[in-house]
Amino acid sequence: MPHEKLTDYVSGQAIPATPEEKYATQPFSKMLVEDYGYDKSMIITRPQFKIKRSPSDKVGYPIDICVFDKINGIKKIKMIVECKAPNEKISDTRQLEIYMSLSDSEIGIMFNGVDSIYLRKIRNENGDVFERIPAIPKYGEKLDEIGLYKKSNLIPTHNLKSIFREIRGWIVANGNITRDEDIASQIILLMLCKIYDERFTSMKDNCQFRATLSDTDDEIENRINKLFLATQNKYNDVILSTDTIEFDGKTLRGIIGRLQRFSIITTDRDCMADAFEVFINKSVKESEGQFFTPRNVINVIIQAIDIKRDDKIIDSACGSGGFLVEALKKT
Repeated sequence: MPHEKLTDYVSGQAIPATPEEKYATQPFSKMLVEDYGYDKSMIITRPQFKIKRSPSDKVGYPIDICVFDKINGIKKIKMIVECKAPNEKISDTRQLEIYMSLSDSEIGIMFNGVDSIYLRKIRNENGDVFERIPAIPKYGEKLDEIGLYKKSNLIPTHNLKSIFREIRGWIVANGNITRDEDIASQIILLMLCKIYDERFTSMKDNCQFRATLSDTDDEIENRINKLFLATQNKYNDVILSTDTIEFDGKTLRGIIGRLQRFSIITTDRDCMADAFEVFINKSVKESEGQFFTPRNVINVIIQAIDIKRDDKIIDSACGSGGFLVEALKKT
């Protein structure tokens, strides 16, 4: 629809509902507030903040999302987010690097709703150097503190589906596994590792499911493989003895960086079920004869059959368990 509008999450303004806004700018703005703790007053989306090319520049570069911080009472740019439509590639970060070089921003993000790139700017006498990092800091967090989370630091997320989309995009663009069937199986194993880590890590110790800026890919891979062995021993009725983590260290860095600060065991179960469907695309469902009934249809059926507490329920082709979960919730 050419005149479709939406309400900007930060400013409240009515703006054109472009693919860039619907799938990138608005979801990422929401994540910054709900998951990373930045107040809306620290974020500018509309009207767009502009970075000047020079002191005399009257036009400037418009920034999709600009996050500010106060340092010694002075308001400075902390993060710049360059958003694209889902069908646009984000591999070329040169424009974002220009924005960062012209500002105080230490962190830059490219996001198109399905993939993301996080950059850190290191300023030295020879100019600016940009390096990719596995995660961005929450409000009040320093870059070198990323990943050093104790169990008590973990928070639930209401945006897990958006995070899973990012993870899938990262895997497809950068990972050593590309088939959706294999990706889904590996993600399930990693989520079991995350759950084990949350349940059995001492409150005073750092979580093992982590990727810090100083970790090498090999260190991340070795740590996760060790965690997986412990998880496999604990859940040997769920994880086969032949199962292994197939993702390499580089791929794990991107996955863990996006998940590590959130608590899976305290995240809403409906949110979890909805998010997992990201990894089960149409081709996987149909190629293997698996069809996932829409949640609203499940709810209607469960209401219609009037399940009682002592009834026995069998779903021999349960897929992600949608019918069983809704039946348990009703009883």
